[in-house]
Amino acid sequence: MLHSISARLIAAFIALQCWLAIGWTIYDYGTSHGFMTGIVLVFKLYTHIATMLMAVTFTAIAVQFRAVGRPAVLAKMVVVAAILLGIFWTFKGGSEIANAPVRGKIAHALAPLEVILYWIAFGTRYRLKWHHTLLWTIFPLGYTVAVLGYGKLTGSYVYEFANIDRYGLHRVLGIVGFTIIGSLALGVAMVAATRIIHRFQEEGRLPLETARPESQRSAGC
Repeated sequence: MLHSISARLIAAFIALQCWLAIGWTIYDYGTSHGFMTGIVLVFKLYTHIATMLMAVTFTAIAVQFRAVGRPAVLAKMVVVAAILLGIFWTFKGGSEIANAPVRGKIAHALAPLEVILYWIAFGTRYRLKWHHTLLWTIFPLGYTVAVLGYGKLTGSYVYEFANIDRYGLHRVLGIVGFTIIGSLALGVAMVAATRIIHRFQEEGRLPLETARPESQRSAGC
């Protein structure tokens, strides 16, 4: 289960990678721009905020802080990681990963992929709730609105593909809409998968140890 020794050890390994990537990035940015400016620059980017969220979540799982390290929060990290992978690979591609420093490889490829595989291995054993799919989009949607608003007000866009002045409102909103719809679709698929697994368990088609309803844990995201 999610709080078994094996799950906690793997969670600790993922968390360590995420903390390493964040710390290394802050050090590099701080060296170039000054410590405080470096921190501000780091946490303007979705990649680094997402990596920090993954680090906190997997640390909580590893130390059994169940207020955070619970199935619904883990599933939220899958959505966050999938968006990170999707956006980066769509607009940057494999060559960017190949040329990236180690911290970049961790943040953009290794850690998000590990998060998704971890959920498949351990998170699918818990039945999720349908309303989670809406809650999981709060962070991506809120970040998107903030980035677009900041860019429009200052003329400085965090991501070039979000540049409304250059690409037009319709194209940018199309990218945003596709991302949000994609995250909702992923969330629905995840909830459906856990419910199918739980139903198979109740019907005796899967061993009882392989699934547990989220309602038996702390609910929420």
